[in-house]
Amino acid sequence: MSIRLDKILCATDFSQFSTVALHCGVNLAHQFNSHLLVSHTVCFPRNQIYGTAASTRGGEQAEYAFKKINQFMRNQRLSWEPLVTHGEPVDETTRLTDEQDVDLVVAASHGLSGLKRILLGTVVERMARRLSSPLLVTRVAKKRSPIDNILQTPMKIKRILTACDFSQDSQGVLGYALSFAHKFNARLYLMHAVETPLNEDIVDPTDAPYGEVQKVLEDKLLQNLTKLVPEDDIKDCDLKTVLFHGLPGEGLCSYATENKIDLIVVGVRHRGAFEKMLIGSTTEDVLRHAPCSVLTVPPAVLNGRVEDKKIKSKTRLQTGIVRDERYLNHLTGDDHPENHKRLEAIYTMLDEPDMEGRFTSIDPRPAARNELLLLHSPEYIDKIAATADKDGFSLTPDTHTSPGSYEAAILAAGGLFEAISRVVSGELANAFALVRPPGHHAERSRGLGYCLFNNVALGAIFAREFLGLKRILIVDFDVHHGNGTQHFFEQDPQVLFFSTHQYPHFPGTGFFTETGLGRGEGYTVNIPLGKGYGDGEFIAIFEKLLRPITVEFEPDLIIVSAGFDIHKSDPMGKMKITTKGFAGLTRSIMETADICCGGKLVFSLEGGYNLKTIGKCVKVVLNELAGHTTCNIPKLTARASRKKFDHAFKRCRHVHKQFWKNL
Repeated sequence: MSIRLDKILCATDFSQFSTVALHCGVNLAHQFNSHLLVSHTVCFPRNQIYGTAASTRGGEQAEYAFKKINQFMRNQRLSWEPLVTHGEPVDETTRLTDEQDVDLVVAASHGLSGLKRILLGTVVERMARRLSSPLLVTRVAKKRSPIDNILQTPMKIKRILTACDFSQDSQGVLGYALSFAHKFNARLYLMHAVETPLNEDIVDPTDAPYGEVQKVLEDKLLQNLTKLVPEDDIKDCDLKTVLFHGLPGEGLCSYATENKIDLIVVGVRHRGAFEKMLIGSTTEDVLRHAPCSVLTVPPAVLNGRVEDKKIKSKTRLQTGIVRDERYLNHLTGDDHPENHKRLEAIYTMLDEPDMEGRFTSIDPRPAARNELLLLHSPEYIDKIAATADKDGFSLTPDTHTSPGSYEAAILAAGGLFEAISRVVSGELANAFALVRPPGHHAERSRGLGYCLFNNVALGAIFAREFLGLKRILIVDFDVHHGNGTQHFFEQDPQVLFFSTHQYPHFPGTGFFTETGLGRGEGYTVNIPLGKGYGDGEFIAIFEKLLRPITVEFEPDLIIVSAGFDIHKSDPMGKMKITTKGFAGLTRSIMETADICCGGKLVFSLEGGYNLKTIGKCVKVVLNELAGHTTCNIPKLTARASRKKFDHAFKRCRHVHKQFWKNL
């Protein structure tokens, strides 16, 4: 029945309340060997960070918050990280809890007063209603001490009180109560409210000797308890049963006061609608009147579901990788930007000790002719196939082939097909097709911009025609506009194409007003950007433009044309994305995929021509996809240039608000 707390979120507002919450969070992180997230919310609405006078102040306060958190935690020897968000504290804590897969939230009793408290409840009361993870509300000490003294003081929990009604929902509450009792070597007081006899042969205490009835009730209590938790857990615990005659939930606070209880553990239970409106839930009564810290366990983890969550996290589906040495046989010349050394750098990174064995290998297959014919003309396919007999052939001044190019090209498309199939089937969580030649410039009957067959466009049509999906989102963040992908689907309302790219730049397409044609109008979203856009601006665009449009579109699958030539050191562009920025972009797209299509997400390699950085960039993307790292999106977006973001956001919204209500 042991509960694992792998990740704890401690919400702080830097008041005297927060020092106590930090003390609790740090101690619990040590006790449970947890990763601690220390969060602070800058109270500006998230949808007003950009484009309002509040944006500058929000950025300044975010920087202050990071410094303050680092100051508090500077001497702590544990795994931790700061998180700063913008918005309403309860909303942001709820979002972070879900997005970061938090197992426990720690906060201090602090909030509204007077009429607002009656109508809304305090901050912690509203958290208890909404959080999907347990919430530990700490008690504020009467005497204030320096923060360093507080954090270095061990937390003492000697007596724990919990209520049990023997329903299956009690199992989750008991799990937390027993785990805390074991960790802190505390006595567990198990209270049961007796309103009526437990069975017909037990008379009411007023009509029989009280001691005899009490003994029968206690025996029945322990019998019922062993049905919910393993008997060994009870034997190893200093357990005291408490019978309370009255309504469930009543008596907890008075008993806690009389017996110097250090922690109350309760499930989240609500009264009827009218009573709840007037006086809140039973849980909120405990939060208001308890003389000690309170741990609330919400319905999301009751009935043993907390154990299911841990089992699921242990058996999380893996990230797949398409990798094959035959992609290196597409020879363009060592002085050509798109040469075999690009993949060699990435494959070398995959063989490093910290990456080896972390991902599932996907063996590519050649794309069949009938699959290529879904988009490309038969004459063009024959033209590329014929290059297998030619030592060197130029389709355009910069698009070349070699004897191994045709095989590499059909393996690139086929490898992406295999990745999509395994993600859609649920065999893999997500995947990255590390293939070449790239594809997003290729047109129906023409190779262009180093591209032979349009891998991503073929992947989208393959998912529809052969896997039965209805709507596909293609996201393209290459520095160059994916003209071929756009042209294939600009009249198709079942494929949404979203592209960020440097403008003016090759191939000279992809302006804001290119929104699609006919039935497909509105399903092409172009965000042409001037040079100099960095991590914050890109991620803000994906958060504020891509996500609301995607949520409204409701795709069944997201495919990404991943171009690493937006890196600040890439010779092909003038953008300022760092490796952290690629992690942020990946995390943002992953969160959007989780919301819209159950996380079904496949990346395919496009550009990226700096051999020193491309391996590092792909590495951070893979680690995000696999869940080995979790990028702090609010921290990156807080540094976005308001002017740069405004330009992209306002122009896109002006063009597309007629198509998308969410804008």
